[in-house]
Amino acid sequence: GLESGDVVLEIGAGIGFLSALAARIVGAANVHCYEANPALVPRIRRTHALNGVAPSVSNAVVGDGTGEVDLFVRPDFTKSSLESDDRNGYSAIYSCGGGGGGGGGKPK
Repeated sequence: GLESGDVVLEIGAGIGFLSALAARIVGAANVHCYEANPALVPRIRRTHALNGVAPSVSNAVVGDGTGEVDLFVRPDFTKSSLESDDRNGYSAIYSCGGGGGGGGGKPK
């Protein structure tokens, strides 16, 4: 299990539930969240605030290399992907920074 002082990376933070829980255990300074969908970042921060924690949150794609990739956002955020899949449709495409660097999705 998690212990005080452990470091946690939440890659694909969604709504920030796991990072909020982890921050309460290991301390917010030891939790780092990455979420590619810029529309979810305010929700993540709200989840953290409601739980009295403030871990770092980056709007970015974590991957091998640097540059930009397309994020295909679907109505069910759990089905959003870097791969275009017409079977699921998508509501937006964001161009996101990759490689774990900064980022910030930009609508295409």
